[in-house]
Amino acid sequence: MSAHDALPENTPAQPFWNAAEVEQLLDALLDEDNGLDCPMSPSAIDGFFCALHSAPRAVLPVDALRWIWDAEHGRQEPGFADPQRLDALLTLLLRQWEAIGQALQRGQDYEPLLLEEHAEAGPGRLILDDWCEGYQMAMALDAEAWAPLLVAQPPLFEVLNHFGTESGWEARQTHPPDADALQAAAQALAEDLRRIHAHHRGTGR
Repeated sequence: MSAHDALPENTPAQPFWNAAEVEQLLDALLDEDNGLDCPMSPSAIDGFFCALHSAPRAVLPVDALRWIWDAEHGRQEPGFADPQRLDALLTLLLRQWEAIGQALQRGQDYEPLLLEEHAEAGPGRLILDDWCEGYQMAMALDAEAWAPLLVAQPPLFEVLNHFGTESGWEARQTHPPDADALQAAAQALAEDLRRIHAHHRGTGR
């Protein structure tokens, strides 16, 4: 399914990754024997997929995979010794692609996959950087098509820019957000991305 294909009404909903699958994906992508120097993290992949489903022009998942393997150049390919391991990885990736697309198209509550920093006690601080960087990477692949919305509605991209760009990183070094600010940013991000998707799909402005 491309990022713009309409879903039949009876299409069963695909489940999002669970915590164990995120760990499985992370282990596979960071495996020293997979031949990949700069793969995306699971959170960045989620943001990347979300942006591609929300993009002005359609994208096929097969065209997105090369950037997951090689976030810098889109050239490297995984070289697992066991082909079944690659098959399992591809199954997870394509299922998440479908799950995100279905949730966005159906107007369901889609929440970005934001991981947490490890904490000795209690919940850790949310990490927005990876997800926003993944979204920004997808936007950069078709920057010209994204430009009109960026110019017309810059508030939609405030959180994405604050956590997904170098200038945003520099600002956060000067004024680090606390846990409450990160939670508020995550909530704003979820709303912004739904509005971006609705705009480009012609269901909102």
